[in-house]
Amino acid sequence: MSEQSISYAPTFPHLFSRLCYSNMLGIMRSPNFSIRNYKEENLVLIYTTVGCLFCEQDRHTFSCEEGQYLLLDKRITHSYHFDKSIPSEIVWMHINGELANGIAAQINSFSKLAFIGKDSRVLEILLQCIELQSGGADPFEFSALISRALHIILEEAHAEHQKIIYSPEEYEFRTKIESILNSDELADITLDYLCARMQMSKYYFSHRFKEYYGIPPLKYVQRLRLEKARYLLRYSDLKISAIAQKYGFSSHTYFSSAFRREFGKSPEQYRSEFYSNKY
Repeated sequence: MSEQSISYAPTFPHLFSRLCYSNMLGIMRSPNFSIRNYKEENLVLIYTTVGCLFCEQDRHTFSCEEGQYLLLDKRITHSYHFDKSIPSEIVWMHINGELANGIAAQINSFSKLAFIGKDSRVLEILLQCIELQSGGADPFEFSALISRALHIILEEAHAEHQKIIYSPEEYEFRTKIESILNSDELADITLDYLCARMQMSKYYFSHRFKEYYGIPPLKYVQRLRLEKARYLLRYSDLKISAIAQKYGFSSHTYFSSAFRREFGKSPEQYRSEFYSNKY
């Protein structure tokens, strides 16, 4: 990869401030690269492709080694640099926007930023972003790519957090069930289906699920449906009836009633208030 840096001014900045955007990204391969005691109003995502990046923040020192990525909150004073004796290369991107900051806050709740992970899909997305911006990217496609990278990081941070706080048995159960719920259509999920996938009886599965999550499995699935519906109300222009159908609600009335019970307002009120607060 050749060394480069791309500055980018997003189209419709008021719109993209609600989503994910980047004003700069690129590839750095220089033994003299060094950022010292710096603050900036964004996040930075860095993937080390060769060598090692050495970092310091909040009086903690750490390294992002080859095959690892780093998500850093640049609003906190930080430093990072290459060691001149180690050939090194990074692919990086500045990230901002309300949606990006919201996902970063969730990551921060599991593992304090800076977070270091190793999912190689992050590198693939960074390289896609550079390629898109080199040719003039569709800003919506670019925002979707950043969001995807951040969600991959969120999943990895969540998994690492679970390893720390749960017993091996609970961690295995949660990993399996959350993989099912993240990969399948929530609208089609039934208790029989979950038990079959987990290879457990209804009694044992329901007992274990309530022990670990505090609520019955189908109530948990219902909450997930409503959370995903709320996300679409905020960040899509889909009709409310289409959102209700997408997540398995048999009627607009049923969806509105369930949404009001969970969030204290109707879907129409929620969407209207969200947009009115932005302008």
